[in-house]
Amino acid sequence: AIPYGQAADRRLPDASDYLDYLGTKRYSAEEIQQRFYALACHFSVNVGPYSTTISLSGLNENLSAALILAEDVLTNARASNEDYEAYVAAKTKAYADAKLQQRECFDRLRAYGTDGTRNQQTDILTPSDLAQTKPAELVNIIHDLLNHEHTILYYSPSSTEEINRLIKK
Repeated sequence: AIPYGQAADRRLPDASDYLDYLGTKRYSAEEIQQRFYALACHFSVNVGPYSTTISLSGLNENLSAALILAEDVLTNARASNEDYEAYVAAKTKAYADAKLQQRECFDRLRAYGTDGTRNQQTDILTPSDLAQTKPAELVNIIHDLLNHEHTILYYSPSSTEEINRLIKK
């Protein structure tokens, strides 16, 4: 868990979402998904208002390989204009679709009523903001995540010493 969330940088949720579109020097985005699947592991980055959680779950015997792959994704993610255009198109469609959903409109109205004009529901990058944002900006946010002070929580049959050894690798 990293005490750094959307309130600190409104681009962080989009950087997290964009991560699904990114490959690394060695793997494409699709190959990364396939490798996690082959390891029977799930990797995700979830952004809240005040914290970001990087989750890795799966089989204990594949923890070392999954941890190496997750670290590779976070430190070596590479942006491409094609992937970014696809991401912006998907987010633009989701943004337009959300405006048609009564529940979404009500949630935003409630947030406006309780929190005012600047709140978690409205402090997001709009499609025009995304179009003006360079893909490298979002990738740099991802690369910087591990530079923030963070807490590691684990639930595993492995001992604390084994986990510490894996993390130090």
